[in-house]
Amino acid sequence: MSGEPSPEIMNNGLEQLHEMIARDRNHPCIFSWGVCNEIGGQNPPAYSFAKRMYEESKRLDPNRLVSYASNSLQKTPGKDVAGLMDYVMWNEYYETWYGGTPDDVHRNLEEIHAAFPNKPIVISEYGYCACRPDRPEGDEHRIRILEKHDSVFRDFDYMAGLIFFCYNDYRTHIGDRGTGVCKQRIHGVVDLYGNPESSWGTLRLDPLPSPLYILLATPNCFES
Repeated sequence: MSGEPSPEIMNNGLEQLHEMIARDRNHPCIFSWGVCNEIGGQNPPAYSFAKRMYEESKRLDPNRLVSYASNSLQKTPGKDVAGLMDYVMWNEYYETWYGGTPDDVHRNLEEIHAAFPNKPIVISEYGYCACRPDRPEGDEHRIRILEKHDSVFRDFDYMAGLIFFCYNDYRTHIGDRGTGVCKQRIHGVVDLYGNPESSWGTLRLDPLPSPLYILLATPNCFES
C-alpha cells in the first residue's frame, strides 16, 4: 500500500477545503477549521492526507486553529496524526462502539496527554446510540454516560471542551430504525420532532466548570 492518498482523494479534499475557507473565513463564530473526521489517523495515507490538509489550512488562513476528529487514539496515540494539529480532538465512545468502562476513558485520556503533553484535548464526540436491538438500555444508558464520563473529564485540567453527540435523532440512509427515506438514527437527547428524552434534562442540568463547555452537535440529514 502506498503511503500517500490517491491524487483524486487528495485533490477533492483540497478543493473542498479551499471552498470552505473562502466561504466562511470571515464568519465571527469560526475559531478553528476541522479538516477530517474518523479517517484512521495512524494509517500512512490518512496521515499524509491530514498533514497536507493542515498545511494548506495554515497557508490559506494562518491565524486560525486547525484540528481533526480522531477515532484512532485508543491505542498508540503518539502515532496518530493528531500530534500535528493545534489541539487534539477525540471521538470517545467507550461503553458503546469501543466497549470498556469509564476507567478506560480515564486511562486513555492520560495516555493521550502523555503523547501530546502540550496540546489541549477536546472530546469531539461522545454519547450513546440506542438504535439497535443489542442496545436495550436506551436513554437510561445515555444518562449514565453523561454522568460518568463527564465526571472523568472533570479530572483533567488539559480538557478544553466537550461536544455531545448528539442533540437530535436524525434521518440518514444508514439509519437503524425505519425504512426507505424514513430511516433514522436514534442518537439524540430529543427525537426527530424536538420532543425531549430524559437525557435532555441530564445534559442541561450538568454544567461543567470553566474551561469546559458542553456543545450539542446536530448532524446533517445524511452521513457517509
